[in-house]
Amino acid sequence: GGDTNAPQAEPKKDFAEIFAAVLPIIAAAVIIAAVITVFIMFVRSVGKAEKKAFSGFRKKAPHRAVAEMYKLVMTILARCGVTPGNEMMNDFAQRTDEELLKGSNLFMTDVMPVFIKCEFGKQEFSPVTEEERQAVFAFTSALYRLYMSRLNPLSEFFVKIALFL
Repeated sequence: GGDTNAPQAEPKKDFAEIFAAVLPIIAAAVIIAAVITVFIMFVRSVGKAEKKAFSGFRKKAPHRAVAEMYKLVMTILARCGVTPGNEMMNDFAQRTDEELLKGSNLFMTDVMPVFIKCEFGKQEFSPVTEEERQAVFAFTSALYRLYMSRLNPLSEFFVKIALFL
């Protein structure tokens, strides 16, 4: 008689079974690749939005550019805990120089008259000049760099999202 305890040959797995076992792994890999791709595209869009904003400060009409820089400057100052109180704008600029910008070679008091002119003056009577735009751009750029230099890379990324998207 034959040995009933002899090892049985394992049945061959057909393609459908193998495919069914591997499909979840393939699907997960595709999803992970898609998420990584979207994340990379998002990171790039943040960088492009930042560049576009600063490029716009140079290309737009001086009055509009200064108005947009004013908004960015005030947002950065607020994030640093410096906001206007019950005070004149020139006094706020002086306080900003003393509380936040001391020792930085940046002076809000230098550009505040241009911000005031832009925010409260009549453009047709007192237009913002190209020189004033350039001075405000230099201040805004330097303030932005100073602020970002104080952040860790992850915080910097989230701040860019908040400021430019």
